[in-house]
Amino acid sequence: MNLVQITVVGNVAGEPESRTLADGRLRTRFRVAASSRTLDPRTGRWRDGETTFLAVVAWRGLAEAAAGLHRGARVVVVGQLRQYDYARDGQRETGYEVQAQEIALSLPRRRKAEPDAGEQVSAGASS
Repeated sequence: MNLVQITVVGNVAGEPESRTLADGRLRTRFRVAASSRTLDPRTGRWRDGETTFLAVVAWRGLAEAAAGLHRGARVVVVGQLRQYDYARDGQRETGYEVQAQEIALSLPRRRKAEPDAGEQVSAGASS
């Protein structure tokens, strides 16, 4: 099976669900909502594109850490994209999930270069 390495940045959609399997392994599942953003050249404003929801599965120690995530948390997930087939209402369907290898909280970027209180801004080198 050829698995694709993928990195997803998005928000946790719903509370993670953890379960200990019969063989003792811990598994945590959750979904990530990721939206593309594009700059509208006419208005100069960012617009959100369509949202893609991906299932994420974490195992063992990573599953324990993922269980502490909460809905709305911004995360970065690195893992392997796995395709699987299942039956729903008598029809064969295809699903996708990310088998997580790493999960981290995404730290937001500063939107505007503003000096902190008490910080001086230099206008350039003086001679």
